[in-house]
Amino acid sequence: MSAGRRAIVVGAGLAGVAAARRLAAAGVETTLLEASARVGGRLATDELEGLAFEPLVQTLPDDTRALALLAAEAGVTDRVRVRPLERVGVIARGGVRTLELAPRGRFARAPGVPIWEALRARRVRGLLDWFGEKLDPHAPEEAVRLDDRSVADFARLYLGRKSLERWLGPLAESQLGLPAEHTSRVLLFLLLGASGRPRLASGEGFAALPARLAEALPDVRLGARVDAVRANGHGVRLATGEELPADVVVLAVPAPEAWRLLPFGTPAEELFFLRSAYASRPTLAVVIDGDVPLPGGALWIPREASARLAAVFRFEPSVYADLEEDPASLPVSFGVVIGTSLVVGVGASSFPGIFLGIAQALFYWGTVTALVLGIAALVAETTPDYVVLLRCLGFAYAWQVVAVGGSLPLLGPLFWWAALALWAVALVPATRQVTRLRTAQAIGVCATALLLPLLVCAAIV
Repeated sequence: MSAGRRAIVVGAGLAGVAAARRLAAAGVETTLLEASARVGGRLATDELEGLAFEPLVQTLPDDTRALALLAAEAGVTDRVRVRPLERVGVIARGGVRTLELAPRGRFARAPGVPIWEALRARRVRGLLDWFGEKLDPHAPEEAVRLDDRSVADFARLYLGRKSLERWLGPLAESQLGLPAEHTSRVLLFLLLGASGRPRLASGEGFAALPARLAEALPDVRLGARVDAVRANGHGVRLATGEELPADVVVLAVPAPEAWRLLPFGTPAEELFFLRSAYASRPTLAVVIDGDVPLPGGALWIPREASARLAAVFRFEPSVYADLEEDPASLPVSFGVVIGTSLVVGVGASSFPGIFLGIAQALFYWGTVTALVLGIAALVAETTPDYVVLLRCLGFAYAWQVVAVGGSLPLLGPLFWWAALALWAVALVPATRQVTRLRTAQAIGVCATALLLPLLVCAAIV
């Protein structure tokens, strides 16, 4: 649309707010209408007995560049956390089994799926190779001609009944909140990617996005329920009877609600909108501070195991998440590094070595953090915050205290390598938390960042 024109966006969820922002940025006079008393839609934060929580569990493709750009635009990058979803628990054979979502070199096989159906899954890889460039997650409209089957129809035709019941059905209902019968197979293909393996991530902190994005919009009206769109599409009528003219109306509401507002449509369109249902079974999200054996923090429940509950998700408090949000944690991180160096230096019984050790520790800490930052920026969707990364990696440095035994005869080198190995192990979850990388990628980044300075020093010496 050209500047000087007027648009109305109905629905202040994330989609509606993002659309309003784009229109406003293009110079279009935009009004955002929301029937409820707050921005956010299904993402809005709820509160129960003093505990604030997000009622909707977010599952996204592993490549979330669009979301990262929105988070950066809203200034909430430090609050939105995306973690790769590599495995989940599945109820099968009377117990909880582990489903590896991204097994190397093959399509995931769910517990309870017979081997002959698992072998048929190889056909999925062939289909993905055949469709090729049409499957672009950043341009899904390119695959519109492939949108002729649901996930359920696709599974029955290409895989088998058990694959639908134990694998693709729970995937659609638990992670996407959609029944497999009404989920496009194109969405499934986009989640699988060229490798034929699911590339999923779970996210928290999304509730902050719509509200922050809406702050910059000049005309946001809460409690403004829309009764209908004008017959010519150039405006809306509110429940109060007020008429709002516009050149274009954008409906960012659930499909059945969109059909209620539309003044025209064919019988086929009516059937499409009214049948576009969400999952009929709820998911349960719980916050647990403790050790609960739940693979990947998620439990899929096939419909045959329970007709009332689709999934259970666990959100485990993370020490590194707390460090991200606490500004005082950076000075404490310095204290941890310096304190660890003092202990190691005293153990070495060398007074000058104490100060030299502190300088080396601070230099090594900063250098490794910078290397992790640089390497991660090459493989992650966004560039991590250096200060946040410095905080997390500083606390992980405490494992270097094991090097206190480095002065022992014969065993000294063993203690030094043990300290390096323990720090490397501690760096991985910290790096994952800040950079949003997968575990394998985080291991590679940390190993490179740790060994590169040692190799450079060895080459110089």
